[in-house]
Amino acid sequence: MEDTSRGYLLVLSAVVLWGTQGVLGKAVMNTGVNPQALAAIRILLAALMFGLTLLIRDPSGLKIRRQDIPFFLGYGILTVTLLHGSFNLAVYHTGVATASILLYTAPAFVTLMSIFVFRERPSVPQILALLLTLAGCLVITLNPGEIEINRTGVFFGLLTGFSYGLWKVLSKKGLDRYRPDTLNFVSMTIGGFFLILWSLTSGGVRNFSLPPGTWVVILLMALVNSFLPNRFFINGLKRMQASRASILTNFELVISVLLARIIFQEPFTPAKLLGFALIIAGIILIAREDLRGRSV
Repeated sequence: MEDTSRGYLLVLSAVVLWGTQGVLGKAVMNTGVNPQALAAIRILLAALMFGLTLLIRDPSGLKIRRQDIPFFLGYGILTVTLLHGSFNLAVYHTGVATASILLYTAPAFVTLMSIFVFRERPSVPQILALLLTLAGCLVITLNPGEIEINRTGVFFGLLTGFSYGLWKVLSKKGLDRYRPDTLNFVSMTIGGFFLILWSLTSGGVRNFSLPPGTWVVILLMALVNSFLPNRFFINGLKRMQASRASILTNFELVISVLLARIIFQEPFTPAKLLGFALIIAGIILIAREDLRGRSV
């Protein structure tokens, strides 16, 4: 029981830290930092932390097999470059709350991938969850008060949700072959490199000319939004059921939305609240389905 309680504490700690990334990122971007440059620096600093951890504890973990290079290239680009670059752009264009809500369309994308890629037959709750998620996205997109920023922001928000869903699918495959620190180190190094290229296309080298204080804040983000929560989550996962840990991660959405409201006074229109409620309902349906399936 004590070990399980520690597992819950570790997972919840990871969720709280992940939940602060939107408001911290917005605060940095409000100073004029390019969204993709912020993502690139943060991810590469986190990769360095994972690399140093491996170097000290298990240097063999720094190596990967040659035949796995294509997998890591796809994993790094699709689930690191795309995820973190798109999330920052969604925050930049729509705010923390809307970007976080759209990030959690990921379970719906996972369900779609299971249907069309893995040819799995969807259950009635899964189909209903997809419809609720779609309805929530439409309500947020058609919010008349924010229609201009939503055209770009919602696109990147949904792209973030897709990438986050893909991260969950590909991570299972990667963890079958490598330890978590190796997976994080290699994928973040690759993803960070392509984030640099992405940033260079939107502003050149000047995107990385930042004052020392900004570098310190981004270093803090790398620690508290990437390195520590990833390690907390993996260690917590060892002490509790994976399905329950996955459900706890959904509280990140609530934390992000509340912090956005408290710190930045982001408006919560009736349309946004309705969209939030619909997507949360979809998450709950998929979570219940996951719990039911694992308890059989």
